[in-house]
Amino acid sequence: MMSMIVTTLSFYTLSLEEFYTGKLVMPAFTGPDDAALFLLILSCISAYYGSTELWATEIELPFIGSTKTGHVTTYLMFAFCFMSNVFSSV
Repeated sequence: MMSMIVTTLSFYTLSLEEFYTGKLVMPAFTGPDDAALFLLILSCISAYYGSTELWATEIELPFIGSTKTGHVTTYLMFAFCFMSNVFSSV
């Protein structure tokens, strides 16, 4: 659910940018397009491997500790969408 919210959030921020500035700047990586494609790929991987087996697996990361693969994927997706929105206005 969080992954879907992140892709929708980037669409709304780009729409608000166009509304208030009067122009729409599309960077090389756009949240609505590329993040939705990334979500589609994640959905296909989840359908192939199974959601519990793949996304609930505990992994050990340096400087973070033990976490689940689903959490890491969601955080990375949020970071990429956030960076695309920040750097699109530069």
